[in-house]
Amino acid sequence: MQSYTQFSSFESMLQASGFSVESAEDFLAIPETEWDEFISQRTQFSNWQEMQKAAAAELMNKKVEFS
Repeated sequence: MQSYTQFSSFESMLQASGFSVESAEDFLAIPETEWDEFISQRTQFSNWQEMQKAAAAELMNKKVEFS
């Protein structure tokens, strides 16, 4: 998170978003266009899907390094 955003954690990013997220269901209920807009304005990514892909690639790289 710290490498690509101004946030120290996903939780701090959620808090800054202004959406009330207390559960996975709350997160899934966030309108996709509004979430993508927040991501594009506050991170280096153009949308949530791009951010997820980068996170998955980073995780895989770390797993390969430890193998």
